[in-house]
Amino acid sequence: MVTAWRKLDAEVVDLSPEPSPDAALFTPPPGAIELGNCSVKAEPPRAVNTPNPGLPFGSPDQNSKVTVSLVVDTKGKTQNVRVVDSGGVHSDKAAISAVSSWRFKPATCNGDPMPMMINVQVDFRYR
Repeated sequence: MVTAWRKLDAEVVDLSPEPSPDAALFTPPPGAIELGNCSVKAEPPRAVNTPNPGLPFGSPDQNSKVTVSLVVDTKGKTQNVRVVDSGGVHSDKAAISAVSSWRFKPATCNGDPMPMMINVQVDFRYR
């Protein structure tokens, strides 16, 4: 089989620049947190102050577990706390309230702090 190649000659005679897109299209919304992206293995955040959650007021359950997702920012504070696995309305509220006050040593990438999303399980046990 013979393949024939054709040569095409072209000349650019005029370039017409496109208008720049609106910069607002690329601006994150207020309160948005950009998560870190580490090309090496990042060190996850470590809890340094995790006060026990108060017992959920009015909870009919004797024991419950709530899993929350949160972002630990570069200062070790929790952001965007939300329930991933519910333990009931009262337990969920108590878990969000408690975890929102926790403090962490932030995640790091090559020694530099970076925001990272983690999941935390909060156990409620009644005696």
